[in-house]
Amino acid sequence: MSDAQLFQLFGLAYLSIGVGALLDIKNWQRVFEDFTKNRPLLLIGGVGSLVVGFLLVTFHNTWAWQWPVIITIIGWLALLKGILLLALPQVMIVLVAAMSIEKNLLKIHAAATMVIGLMFLVLGIWIV
Repeated sequence: MSDAQLFQLFGLAYLSIGVGALLDIKNWQRVFEDFTKNRPLLLIGGVGSLVVGFLLVTFHNTWAWQWPVIITIIGWLALLKGILLLALPQVMIVLVAAMSIEKNLLKIHAAATMVIGLMFLVLGIWIV
C-alpha cells in the first residue's frame, strides 16, 4: 500500500468518525461508556490496535522529515495503544471514561479528528 493510499484510508476513517461524533454526540458517549464496561471489547480493541500498529511499524518505519513520517507515528501510537489496552486496561478505561462523561471534551476530540482526517485526505490526494 502506498503512502498516498494510507493517508487516504486514515483520512476517510478519521473524517467519518469526526463527522459521526459531531452529528450524534450522545451515540458516541454511549460507545465510549460501553467500551469501558465490555472487557472482551477492550481485548479485541487491544489486539486490533496492536496488529495495525505492528504492521505499520514493521512495513512503514520511515523516520525522514517528510509527510510519510506521520504514518510511522500513527503506527507507533497504535502499537502503544494496543499494548496499553492489553497490559493496563484500567488506565485506558479511565481515559475513555473521561470522554464519555465530558460532552465538550468529546466535541473537541471530534472536531480535531475531522481536521486531521481532512489533512490526511489532502495529503493522500494532492501532496504525497
